[in-house]
Amino acid sequence: MTYPPQLPVAFATPRKAPSFAVASMATGVAGLVLAICLAFFPVLPMLAIVFGYLALARINRELLPGRAMAIGGLITGYIGLAVSALLLILIAIGTFTSPTPNF
Repeated sequence: MTYPPQLPVAFATPRKAPSFAVASMATGVAGLVLAICLAFFPVLPMLAIVFGYLALARINRELLPGRAMAIGGLITGYIGLAVSALLLILIAIGTFTSPTPNF
């Protein structure tokens, strides 16, 4: 008994999220943690924001997955930037309004 020839099965390759979306999320979380620990370190939150916008542009252009990860990176980047700015303002206020000792 012979079977009729079968057509080859085409497997679709899984579509990965753009690397900018992953980088945005990673730098956003790291920037949020470092903003709290180092008081003022706005480089990582700024990178998260830039990577997030680049990822969203590519996701919208090529219809790729990873939109939630890019938006999460943007949100954590903006929160990290706000925390950094707030801590910088509080440090500046504390520095300039502290009483000087009279010797």
